[in-house]
Amino acid sequence: MPGDVKEDMNADAAARRELVGNNLFENLGDPIKNILLLLTKEGKEVDEGTLQLLQHITVKQLAKVFDMLNQEEDPETILAWLKRRARKNKGGEDDWKEERKKLISTGAERDPIAFYKAIEEANAAKADEYQQMEEERSQLRLAKMKERENARQKKADEMEQAKKAVEDEGGWWKATDHMPEKDKNAINDAFDKFATRYSDFDNTDKDQDGEWWKRDPFRRDWERNKGNGKKWTAVIEGAKDKATDAELEVREEFYKSNDWWKSDRYKRDWDATKDNDWWKEEPYIKDWQQNKHEGARWKAADEESGLESEGNTYPATPEEQKRREEWYKANGPSGVVKKWNAATEGDPEKCSVPEKHAREEFYRNGDWWKNDDARQDFKDNGLDCDAMKFAAQPKDQEWWKQEPYREDFFKNGDKGKKWPAITEDAGIDGNGDKKPAPSVERQKREDWYKANWWKQPEFKDDWKKNGKSGKAWKAPTEAEGKSGNYSKPVGPAEQRAREDWYRNADEEWWKQPQYIEDYFQKGDEGRHWPGKTENDGKSGNAHQSPCSGPEKKKREEWYKDNWWKQPKYTDDWHKNGALGDAWCGKNDAPKVDKEWWKQGPFIENWSKTHKQKTSPEGSDWWKQPQYVEDFHRAGPKGKKWSAKDETHGAEGTGDKNPATPDEKKAREHWYGNNWWTAPKHALDWATLGPRGQTWKSADLPEAGKTGPEAPEDVKAQRENWYRPIGDMWRASGEELGFAKKAAENPCTPAEAIRRDEWYRQNWWKAPEFVDDWKKNGANGKKWAAGNEDAGKKGEADKDPASPEEQQLRDDWYRNAGDNEWWKEPQYCEDWAHNGPEGAMWTADNRPNANRGGGKEHPCPNQEKEERDAWYKDNWWKTPTCHDDWKKNGKAGPLCGKKKPLTTLDRQDPETIGDGWWKKPEYIEDWLKNGDGGKHWTGDDPVSAAAGLGHKKPASDPEKEKREKWYKDNWWKAPSCADDWAKKGANGKKWGAVDPDATRGENGDTKPATDPEKEKREDWYRKHADGDDWWKRPEFIDDYQNAGPSGKKWTAGNPTAGALGLGHECPASGPEKKKREDWYKDNWWKTPTCHDDWKHLHALTTGRRRAQTERSGVLWTRTPPAERTETPSLPPTLKRKSVRTGTESTLTVMTGGSAPSSSTTTRTPDRAERSGPPETRLLGLSDSDTSALHPDRRRRRERTGTKTTGG
Repeated sequence: MPGDVKEDMNADAAARRELVGNNLFENLGDPIKNILLLLTKEGKEVDEGTLQLLQHITVKQLAKVFDMLNQEEDPETILAWLKRRARKNKGGEDDWKEERKKLISTGAERDPIAFYKAIEEANAAKADEYQQMEEERSQLRLAKMKERENARQKKADEMEQAKKAVEDEGGWWKATDHMPEKDKNAINDAFDKFATRYSDFDNTDKDQDGEWWKRDPFRRDWERNKGNGKKWTAVIEGAKDKATDAELEVREEFYKSNDWWKSDRYKRDWDATKDNDWWKEEPYIKDWQQNKHEGARWKAADEESGLESEGNTYPATPEEQKRREEWYKANGPSGVVKKWNAATEGDPEKCSVPEKHAREEFYRNGDWWKNDDARQDFKDNGLDCDAMKFAAQPKDQEWWKQEPYREDFFKNGDKGKKWPAITEDAGIDGNGDKKPAPSVERQKREDWYKANWWKQPEFKDDWKKNGKSGKAWKAPTEAEGKSGNYSKPVGPAEQRAREDWYRNADEEWWKQPQYIEDYFQKGDEGRHWPGKTENDGKSGNAHQSPCSGPEKKKREEWYKDNWWKQPKYTDDWHKNGALGDAWCGKNDAPKVDKEWWKQGPFIENWSKTHKQKTSPEGSDWWKQPQYVEDFHRAGPKGKKWSAKDETHGAEGTGDKNPATPDEKKAREHWYGNNWWTAPKHALDWATLGPRGQTWKSADLPEAGKTGPEAPEDVKAQRENWYRPIGDMWRASGEELGFAKKAAENPCTPAEAIRRDEWYRQNWWKAPEFVDDWKKNGANGKKWAAGNEDAGKKGEADKDPASPEEQQLRDDWYRNAGDNEWWKEPQYCEDWAHNGPEGAMWTADNRPNANRGGGKEHPCPNQEKEERDAWYKDNWWKTPTCHDDWKKNGKAGPLCGKKKPLTTLDRQDPETIGDGWWKKPEYIEDWLKNGDGGKHWTGDDPVSAAAGLGHKKPASDPEKEKREKWYKDNWWKAPSCADDWAKKGANGKKWGAVDPDATRGENGDTKPATDPEKEKREDWYRKHADGDDWWKRPEFIDDYQNAGPSGKKWTAGNPTAGALGLGHECPASGPEKKKREDWYKDNWWKTPTCHDDWKHLHALTTGRRRAQTERSGVLWTRTPPAERTETPSLPPTLKRKSVRTGTESTLTVMTGGSAPSSSTTTRTPDRAERSGPPETRLLGLSDSDTSALHPDRRRRRERTGTKTTGG
């Protein structure tokens, strides 16, 4: 035993002996004695003073020590507690010392032991009583818990019954509608309190989320009084002294970052009320009602004066006061109620004018990607949502910042009649002189115009014409920009900001994608794009409040030039890049409707679900929403609702084929009572929900006005009618739609209305009608019908569509119906590479195809044959052929082919079908592992690819057959092919006489015959690396960055590789091994090393001689797996030039001298010859030049991969 351990044990024993023999220690209770012994065992010292102090512990406190020991508390903690109690007992002992003596002498003078026993018994009885009370409390608590649980269960059962009853009636269940108001308020209060007291803001390294000053009363004190507040500034709650300045700054920062008015609730309130004059708000109309002409607020000239009750000092003009009074009389009693500009949350008083402007600025330009619309966009579209595509939305979204108003300011200054207007409506009409904004607002606009002088057309044109060499747009001031004379332009950051604006200067609201789409989908009937103001466009009020004729024409011309900005073309570009056939067209083609919900199964689902709910059949066809809207928009002149039958109604020929007067009268009466079924009001419900204005109205509201609300049961009936149903068509994504999970993951109601309108116009695109056209052509009795009901009945001969309409449909069936998902480039590529074995193009729908689930979820055989036939006619649309065309033009080896590109062009015919085991990767497995191979011995391709040849082996005769073939064809293994490609005639593997010689690399001593070698070389040339897509730089990069976890290089085909589906569609084990071996030899072909080489190459041309000493060393190093800690640059470097086919020996000199090189000629192979000259460096194709972009370099630096050159 070591000596130091002996010494420790001896020291512990001595410490225990000192305690055990001490009378003070013996007089302590057993619990305290045990604690002291434990402490001595741990090496702690217990002095005489501690023993003296512990003599003052009472019996009751001693009992507490028992509990502490049972709970296994730390002995030191218990001792500290005992000392505190002992000191307290010792401090109050003097007053009771004599009394205790009397008690002892009188109570048990003859028997002190009996006296202490009596005390212990009393304490034990008291402890039993406490225990009994605790048990009773526990039982009562359990009973209460059980009672509450039963009550909750009862309420849940009642809610479930109510939900079932509503859903059985076809309604939409909403729990909050059936929840008692008391419960809803309690829930809201609980969330409010939690959000207030347990925010995630922390101003120090301590947990301060429950600090008193974060509660609502103190936040309101800050909002009202700022630095003069008495509550929030206190050093502790309720104190008179102030906290330190540093602490106050922390609190203010918290209050600012957690402002209540930043929530979406108030953002929506601002959006609904922002265009109303300040004097229309509740405080001012109340002031007028109470004080009339003596009021000091409502008649003020500007908002600031009104807020400060200085209307008598700074009054508005008599005409303005009269106008306000007339408005007050017609819009009492509360006027316009704005919540977003309250001084504190829920306060009727308003915040200051500067504070109001600050809030408005936040609402316009805050974190737009956090608002409700952006969140729903993300839910609907995932990573394809706008927030993921754009760094920021255009910030100049206030109407007066748009070009017409800027021009009005710069041309007319103070005399302008557009920019000073109080509202956008007044600005469009040029009524800024009659309806001006307050002076504070006008001054704000003027300041903005002057600060953004460079947004004038002349400066924008200078940038367009001259780019960075332009002088005017880079000037520090407007005067210097116009003169072109200035000493120094603005800084780089400001220049970038201006250039970004010039590139994305489509500020007008009607240039947003949704309005472009509205124009192309609906034309003149669009209810958004022709709106007079942005609010009219958003709310779909363009028919009630249209823009002027010249303005409408201007928009139409812009739309025709910018058709490619529609969402469907943007999506096509994002998905397919240069291969997209939609966005690359010459003009807008309505046929290119590749949105997933326009596929046949979704049209059918809509027709069977939602259409049945909202479209009465037969003679009541005119009750459909589109006809209701036509009546209320055009009145008696409407050409749809007034038609005698549905076919003529759909064609809008009611003026030529009208219904009878009595029928019209009956329809008018129904329209008057059911006005709320028009899409306009459904959109109001879908966009604003309970905050909507028109759909809740008891009667048809007049334009710009809101009437009294309808009763609750009527509103519930309307909501039920508006609410979309269907388990597929209204899903938020394609995969969820095919999975029939639209109920759990629906799109927004507004999006559902958009789809519903499209389905109503395009019912004839459903598979039922397409099939009829394919089978019967012009004689079809379904597709040629005038309406859907007649089409389903096959009554096109009785109720046909017009010849023009039939021609339009026939054109679509011939040309535009070519929009199936499986015709997209990536699926063509899967067919071309994998043929019938493809796991993508054979799937029944796109989500399953993207997962490589063609085998688990195949399409019907007939459809599979149709797809195969289409691919054979369109094989040239594959990305591989596209790349070949980009590199080599018409002379490309693939572009020049006349027959379809198939797997036979890439594979040995022997390996097709049952000859799968003849593929190179299985030959390699046999060559390296012999009978121990886990792949070539597999019973079928699946087990072989998974390396399960030992668990699921082929039969012995089958293995003998394969082995016999391998012995004759072993030289087809990838390792032999690589040996030939790298070393040519000097290779020691491929030229060996037998497999054993190859394994020992004895091809020089045991060579094959010359004719045999020629045969092998011919095979190698024919099966060169023409199809090794995984050797492209982006896949090398994926291997270097992610290793075996990479999702690109591990893929089974180039399509899956490009999509990053290597885990879903993996290559076989031997194939992966082959690729890894190649990557280890060719690691220097990554974009990182290429960038490094570019720096060094620049030195040889004399362009960057100053960088000689710090130029590239990455590409000259040993492979990553073999690198040393301090790699050195070899004196001579050999790299071949892909462009010239020469091999250069580059000597790197020290001291900054230029390197010298000697050149030897070498014939380039096929892989080296591909690619245009400017992109052939290190085998990069022009499609890989994005790897050289600075953004990629910055990304590598963020991930820790840095270049050392330059």
